[in-house]
Amino acid sequence: MNDLTNQQIADATGANSINVETNWPLVLSALRRFEIAAPLVQVGMAATIAIETGNFTPKTEKRASADRQPDLWKAQEKYWPSGYYGRGFIQLTWRDNYAAAGKAIGADLLANPDHAAIPSVAAHVAAWFFKANKIHNACQDRDWRMVRRLVNGPNFAADAKTLTRFLLICKALTEAPND
Repeated sequence: MNDLTNQQIADATGANSINVETNWPLVLSALRRFEIAAPLVQVGMAATIAIETGNFTPKTEKRASADRQPDLWKAQEKYWPSGYYGRGFIQLTWRDNYAAAGKAIGADLLANPDHAAIPSVAAHVAAWFFKANKIHNACQDRDWRMVRRLVNGPNFAADAKTLTRFLLICKALTEAPND
């Protein structure tokens, strides 16, 4: 299996091809920097970005409604006031993660948490997160459910609709023809 192409990712994820063409090279470069650019890691990363962003561009987490999403609102209440809420391709969250990611990629994310949503920074944060949390190993083992657990934690990785979509994207990318 070769490197994933922009078109393979756009086809498998339904993401806008311009967003993939703009952002996937940044992600692939970051995966290479962290020496985890194996094809199955690319599959796990591309599927994760598609699920976490919805459109293959870095995003900033929105505050949940206490009335409409009480479980999510309660979870967010643990970190939201700190300002270190989800940003980027993987929704980096928590002060300690911002500190560790910033140190690993050479950016002061504690002083500038919004920088985690800049595409080039978000790509490096995502690659660092995959390596630091050994998510790349789960990808190599094709343990896609574990990839979701390691990214989102057990409470949110179990969402059936999201997990099914994630698994379908992984399947499509692992079965995609190579050029």
